[in-house]
Amino acid sequence: MTETNQNQHRIVSGRLLLGLLLLVVVGIAIVAWQTTRQPAPPASPKPPPVAQPVPAPAPRVVTLREPPATAEPADPAETAAAGVNAADLYQRAFDLLEQLTPAEKELLRDWRTNAVPTELCAKLEPVAALATEARSATHTDWGVEWVGFETQLKHVAPAMNLARALVWHAAQCRGADSGGAGADILATLRLGQAVADPGPVISHLVDSAIQTQSLDYLAEHLHTLPAESMAQLVAALSDQAYEESMFQALEMEAAGIDFEADRLAAGTGPFSESERALLLEIDPGGSMTRDQLVAEIRKVAAWEREWVTALEWTDTAYAAWRARLDVELQTNPVARVLMPALDGSIERTRATVVRRALVLAAARVYQEGPGALTQVLDPASGQPFVYRYTAGGFELESSYRYKDETIRYTFPNR
Repeated sequence: MTETNQNQHRIVSGRLLLGLLLLVVVGIAIVAWQTTRQPAPPASPKPPPVAQPVPAPAPRVVTLREPPATAEPADPAETAAAGVNAADLYQRAFDLLEQLTPAEKELLRDWRTNAVPTELCAKLEPVAALATEARSATHTDWGVEWVGFETQLKHVAPAMNLARALVWHAAQCRGADSGGAGADILATLRLGQAVADPGPVISHLVDSAIQTQSLDYLAEHLHTLPAESMAQLVAALSDQAYEESMFQALEMEAAGIDFEADRLAAGTGPFSESERALLLEIDPGGSMTRDQLVAEIRKVAAWEREWVTALEWTDTAYAAWRARLDVELQTNPVARVLMPALDGSIERTRATVVRRALVLAAARVYQEGPGALTQVLDPASGQPFVYRYTAGGFELESSYRYKDETIRYTFPNR
């Protein structure tokens, strides 16, 4: 492995333990950010799922994209020729949001608020315009200087705030301009992709939170979108970029773990201070040798790559694979420490994939009627979503359960 590749892989892994522990912290922050989400309605009785055979697809082949390299400032002419960097437009939007008062920032936390100051809508107009313009940018380069675990992803928190502002603007400021509201949500979905691609699992978690808030809004307002906005949304939700970014993130994490194993395997003599810290967390009794630790770390990397393939399986097949994996995890002390945080990230991703498919299926129903449900299947079961008429519209339900709750959305009639 070249020195450049070693540096790039170290970027992804940082310090193996600290990097995955950070997932827990970010996950907690994301949950807090989404406290305004409405609870799901009580589950309705439904027949037991039909058992399905566990498929055995070929392993997914993922081409690992390297993180962007830090470069000297480009000549203006070269920059113009290279196209428009969405990150520059997002940064201008971040700066405008920073000018809001603390009270205004607090108001943006809940897009269902009843208090809508006219002056706040006026302040958000140029913010929404910049985010919409960023949808047409040729690329996104956040200008991150990759220096290992200490790498500062300074754009992540402002991006979460921008997403919140865009959904609020769609809900509270657009009024009868449903096409404008649709543009705000499309810009929000694109922002989430820009944060996550390419990036480690932490960046993808932020994208997942941004997407979920957008999808929650769409469940209530999808029926108001004009035909053009509906078609654009169908195209956006049909894009496989969301799933691909998670596959990339897992592959990057696995590559980082492999690098950590290579680094440990190449060591001689006593453990270094950082190695001792990792080993103490994994093996408090101090009974593992260097070779044993390396072998257990490599197993974790292999399991992460299996996850890349398993994410595309039906719920039945995924559950069978997880049951086997859970047995193996009990014998791996490294996995017992590191995998729970990653496991939570995977489950959140699967839930977001299901929500995206639910909204896409609803859009198809609005366009073509209930018969269109055969076009968008439940990612968890491989079957059409459960469809129920309601007094004011219809409900779509997945077989997937996230945090012991069935995922479903209710959509009003048009």
